Amino acid sequence: MDKPKRKRLAKACDGCHKSKRRCDGTDPCSNCYFASKPCTYTDSSGRPVPPPRQPDTQQTQQYQFPQPSQSYPSPSGRKRSHSEAAPETLDPLMTRELTNLFFTHCHPAMTIIHKPTFTSSLSHNQIPPYLLHAVSAVAAPHSKQTSLKMTPQRHAGRRFADAAISLMFDSGGRLSAPATVQTAQALCLLYFYEVVDQKGYMSDTTHKDKSHSGWITGERFRTLTLQLIQALNVHTPEHPLLTPTPSQAYVSESIERECVRRIFWIIYFVDCIRGVYYGWEGGGMTRSSPSGKGLSIGGGVMGFSEAELRLRLPADETSFELGVVHQSLPEYLYLPAVRTHYASEMGHLTRVATLYQKIEAAMDTLQDPQTRDILMECQKFLDEWASALPTHLHFTNQCLTVQKSMFETSSNFGAWCYASIHVLHASCALALLVAKQRFAEHDHQLFEVPDFSFITDRIYAVMEMLGCRAKYSPIQGSVIWPLIKYLNLTDDQQVLDWLDAYEELTGVRLDRLIRDRWGTPDVCSTLGLIRRQGPSGSTTYSTPKPDRHINPDIDPTLLPLTERNNSAELPIPMYASSSSSHSTAPQSPSTNSHSHSNFLPSLKSSGLLEWSNTTPSTSTSPLTAPLERRPFSSTDTARSMPVGMPWLANESR
Repeated sequence: MDKPKRKRLAKACDGCHKSKRRCDGTDPCSNCYFASKPCTYTDSSGRPVPPPRQPDTQQTQQYQFPQPSQSYPSPSGRKRSHSEAAPETLDPLMTRELTNLFFTHCHPAMTIIHKPTFTSSLSHNQIPPYLLHAVSAVAAPHSKQTSLKMTPQRHAGRRFADAAISLMFDSGGRLSAPATVQTAQALCLLYFYEVVDQKGYMSDTTHKDKSHSGWITGERFRTLTLQLIQALNVHTPEHPLLTPTPSQAYVSESIERECVRRIFWIIYFVDCIRGVYYGWEGGGMTRSSPSGKGLSIGGGVMGFSEAELRLRLPADETSFELGVVHQSLPEYLYLPAVRTHYASEMGHLTRVATLYQKIEAAMDTLQDPQTRDILMECQKFLDEWASALPTHLHFTNQCLTVQKSMFETSSNFGAWCYASIHVLHASCALALLVAKQRFAEHDHQLFEVPDFSFITDRIYAVMEMLGCRAKYSPIQGSVIWPLIKYLNLTDDQQVLDWLDAYEELTGVRLDRLIRDRWGTPDVCSTLGLIRRQGPSGSTTYSTPKPDRHINPDIDPTLLPLTERNNSAELPIPMYASSSSSHSTAPQSPSTNSHSHSNFLPSLKSSGLLEWSNTTPSTSTSPLTAPLERRPFSSTDTARSMPVGMPWLANESR
């Protein structure tokens, strides 16, 4: 029997009428309730009128988010009742330990909370208990307390997560916590916790079973988080302050808005990584938007629409922690990156993660005729993005030393972003190299794999920078992924140790995941670089064994760009600033011989990614071949694409 058609609402509230949103006609309506705005109904002459509908008594005047089930499933599989005891108050000693562990180890979750504000509010007992329990849930696996010991240790936060849930949801499974930034933060932390706590959830190699309890729970928290930040007007444009002395209220509001934006972007970042590992197409905000195959955000990325991705990127970590977000220069994904010392670390991580997801998605469709063009564009944009990195984010010995010292503090998210940026960059380079080999095979051309040990050495150098704390960070996954998928290092003991540590941390066994998606019984991955016999019977490829013994006097993480021969010019470093790359003066190899050895060579200049010609003309390694470079002309700037990520702009407009 057909359902009766829904009657047209006689009157929308003033707010919904003005913004042209669908109104449910109650007092207050759901839109005004979660936007914390007054809800009024007036007629054409401005006189107050009663709302056309009465609130649903079954909802007990609490707005109910759309959800995949009628109530939140508790771990035991039953609904909670009012008769159950309320969660116990956190012990002060435990609170102190877990909150400090959170801001020390819990990447990237820590970035959504402003640490100074949180610490100050905690000392005045102003943190909502459910947020404190959510923080404790994420941090508990890092505790050494006997009372929190579990097998596996990632389940140690279960009781804190359950406590937060019981405080935020009523007995019917409806969200009853107020629509605040703290509630959004707690929901986001619960989302992060659930995706690693459910046994077998993240290890499901197909990830198509949406009925799995882990999927339902994690995705529901993700959906609730995005709906709540949307109700908090995350995409509402900001207006700059014209006074040089902002009020404390304005400063606090700017910090809150930054936290809301960070929730959006960290979920987007996690979606990109999930897309790489599991081929997930993304879930967007409230409903998934189709993602285009091209590089423009006009078709959407990971289910997020173009309009949603035009949100301002997170501010740099210094401005965020010191509470001067209102003074920082806004950055956007669709615009070129800024080159100042206060460029956003998380902004650059978001940019390279977007490229990384695009490259890995293309690697799954190498038979598609459009894939070669997409990967060529990815290579070009990867070089352009890298050239926009500010000096303090370059991969040099000095920067490594500074970032390593910062990583040892509790203000370490910027250092974590730095490490992740360069690991993802190296992963992109390896993926593009494998793609080049596959296309050469398709074209029946001989392909000699060049020496790419500078890429693998960079990955190992990042892990050495992180030290023993690397095993507490999900960055391990980004390190393991290219080493297994593209280099087949399944017999390397160091890689095996990292696999075990990552499985303990997240419940994911990446080598099995890679094998099940791309492998065959005799090899781990069919996408890995393949040994080929040269014309003279010599092997043209062998997996490079990285040198893990770093000489403190010489940067061993990167190879020199050229051999010290009679060539007067060196390839332009990938990370060279615009001023240095525009210089026409040749540099003598005898002066400052290590000046360029701190940089990762441009993939194009090194010869790793010459898509147009895959047949090597000589036996000289492309990495050591001298680069032919014409003098720089002032007209080059006009012809070249803007530095950054211009592909994110909607150029069709």
